[in-house]
Amino acid sequence: MKQFFFGSAFTGNKAFNIAWLLFRFYIGFTIAIGAGWPKMNELAAPGWFVKQVSELGFNFPSPGFWAAAASWGEFVGGLCIAIGFFTRFSAIQLAFQFFVVSFIWYKEPAPMVGMYYQQLLFWGFVLIAVGGSGKYSIDNFIMKRKDLKISIKQVATTATVVLLLLTHASFAQNTTTVSAKDFQTIIGSWQGSLTYLDYTSGKPYTMSANLDVEQIGNSNAFRFSNSFPKEANANWTDTITISANGTMLNNEKVTSKKILADGSVVIVTEVMGADGNDNKPALLRHTYTIGRNFFSKRKDVKFVATKKWVKRHEYTYGRK
Repeated sequence: MKQFFFGSAFTGNKAFNIAWLLFRFYIGFTIAIGAGWPKMNELAAPGWFVKQVSELGFNFPSPGFWAAAASWGEFVGGLCIAIGFFTRFSAIQLAFQFFVVSFIWYKEPAPMVGMYYQQLLFWGFVLIAVGGSGKYSIDNFIMKRKDLKISIKQVATTATVVLLLLTHASFAQNTTTVSAKDFQTIIGSWQGSLTYLDYTSGKPYTMSANLDVEQIGNSNAFRFSNSFPKEANANWTDTITISANGTMLNNEKVTSKKILADGSVVIVTEVMGADGNDNKPALLRHTYTIGRNFFSKRKDVKFVATKKWVKRHEYTYGRK
């Protein structure tokens, strides 16, 4: 057991072990910061990632569980590989994860000629799982400690506690739902304004805006017809469809729903997408505030590898 968790297949050559340290640190730190860290804004996993996992068929005990395990596996597992701690275990779970991404998630994986970065990561983690941590690692230090004993019972107990925490968090995040009734309140005509951030100038711009909302038959779909009195060429129509289980608005995960003291409802959704003049990857958050005589829709953006939310735009309306 100790050999499995902390052992290494490499000994001797100093130059090779230095190169292995650099390789291990690079691939571990890259996956931790590039893939894991952007998902750490929630205890379990962001809604867009839960949706991806669900679409792959990982639904038992819940997609939230697997999404949380993958998110924390990328962040914590990547850091463990970088510093050489529980190296083999971390590499095995990341190899499995990137096998799914590389050869199942892609519709045409093209294993030998696809040249996907994810496939390169998969083989990198396979190599680390076979080779272990190398000489310059915490694992190697532990292996040299003759007095240190690692029992299967200790490892199993720790793993069980982690799994229970992830399961609790993943189920907790999937309890927020909405229904057609929440949006039926805003059926009708509205008048107001749109304020949006001009990325070129960095300044907000406000323009008049009108909105007509109608339910499409008896379905969970609502048509939003947006018009702008002074800029008719900007008119557009959008359809919002509530999923059968009430957890999604179109492709966006419902992350929270609150009923305020005045009876209005605040619904928040999140999805991974792109924004800005150069279409940078970002987490997109929409906040709907629904009242009898007031309706607003706000979009906030948090670009990958940043912590700051940017207010992209906000529609605010009153009844006509």
